[in-house]
Amino acid sequence: MLQLALTALLAGSLLAGSPDGDKDKDKKANANAQQPIESILVPHEDDAINEDDPINDTYALGRTERIPIKLWLGYSRAKDDQLYDPNGNEVDPTTFTEVNAQRAFVGAQINVINFTNFSVGAGGQLVMAQNELSGTPLGTLDSGFTLQNAKVYGMARGRTLGIHGGMIFDLGPEAADLAADETMNSDGVDAWFVGVDFDYPAEVFRVFAGIDYFNRDELASGQTSGAIEDDELIVFNAGAGIRFAFIEIGAAALLRTNLAINRLGLPTGGGHQGSVAPYLILSPDSLPIAISVKGAVLSEYADYGYSLGGANDLVTRTGFTVTASLGF
Repeated sequence: MLQLALTALLAGSLLAGSPDGDKDKDKKANANAQQPIESILVPHEDDAINEDDPINDTYALGRTERIPIKLWLGYSRAKDDQLYDPNGNEVDPTTFTEVNAQRAFVGAQINVINFTNFSVGAGGQLVMAQNELSGTPLGTLDSGFTLQNAKVYGMARGRTLGIHGGMIFDLGPEAADLAADETMNSDGVDAWFVGVDFDYPAEVFRVFAGIDYFNRDELASGQTSGAIEDDELIVFNAGAGIRFAFIEIGAAALLRTNLAINRLGLPTGGGHQGSVAPYLILSPDSLPIAISVKGAVLSEYADYGYSLGGANDLVTRTGFTVTASLGF
């Protein structure tokens, strides 16, 4: 139910070498004369525009450097007990009283082309999920902490603009195989997706935005029914961050729109939800690792943040995700 992401580029540094001067000149004076040329006309390594995270839905993943291989793992948890009705009012659900969800995920990306202003890569992510529904007519229903889906994707990126696309394969259990006290941890369908994104991480400020389209139109292998077949999901995000040394603090605004079938299974068409997701990234220059925390949870397709409004969707205000990433 809750889910839990993205990404920009590196402008290479130019090295300004010192010209061969008169060997009788004082070396210190020569170095001082060079300094304005290096600091004003030529960007340093640390000032360059960096490539960010693999795809735009991982805007708070962590390490922000152009690197050929990147690995990450994370954990998220949330608890919610209200819904948005078709009129946008926050109401108590009628089929359950509370839902507890947790997610664990691991992913990797490899850039096969890694030029200064252009990169091409491929990656994947495996997600485990648990949904626990309390107060249902059948009592507490628990999906168990099992595999939910696997995502594979390709991406191409210029200096600040990128495109990506791929497949999300459902790995959840078949509904017919569930026991009386069990529930699904996935929607039972596969989906393909495409997206575009913009990310400009300068020395101090960072601005990013993106849009992703998900088409859920076929049952997963072995499934005889799915919760939301023949549905389309569009997710917009836009945000900004500010950096102090190795710390980045920012927030993303998220807008989810289900075009056909809403999250509540109501016969009133689609649903939508708007939310904000604050984030914190710690990425010391001396280490190849980074830690990030964001106020959002990855669902099967995209993040739910701290909800501000919506219709026919969840009220989400307790989720968090912690992620560690490694680049080399």
